[in-house]
Amino acid sequence: MTLSRHQREKDLNEVIAARRAAAVKLREALALIDAAKRKLTYNKSDAIVFDLKQIYEQLKETTETLEDPEFDPTL
Repeated sequence: MTLSRHQREKDLNEVIAARRAAAVKLREALALIDAAKRKLTYNKSDAIVFDLKQIYEQLKETTETLEDPEFDPTL
């Protein structure tokens, strides 16, 4: 069974909206991690700061992928 053109467009728009919503939430998470990182750096918690930096970079990469208009969400 093939989907109608209208249904495919609707599905694609839903995917794009979901990706954008996910990117917004990840940006919020990045801001929280960045704030925690600053506070922990001030308190000299180097091991935790290192872990947070790794998590931050992974989330940042995922967020950039979600926000990339060239990325095809159907693949």
